[in-house]
Amino acid sequence: TTLFRSRLTALAQRTGRTKSFYMNRAIESALEEIELAYSLQADLEDIRSGRAASAGLDEAVKTLGLEG
Repeated sequence: TTLFRSRLTALAQRTGRTKSFYMNRAIESALEEIELAYSLQADLEDIRSGRAASAGLDEAVKTLGLEG
């Protein structure tokens, strides 16, 4: 959109970096979030199907040695 382009241009001018720099940063950030979401969805499907097991909070605390 026009507003997006204006904001991107203003940011690039303020910082002395290129618009491409900020576009690459935005894509990297979005990609990390998308990858995490798909990974969590796959983990959930594995747990629900019985291919993987989950642990309760008490068990996780004990396993990680976080007991007080």
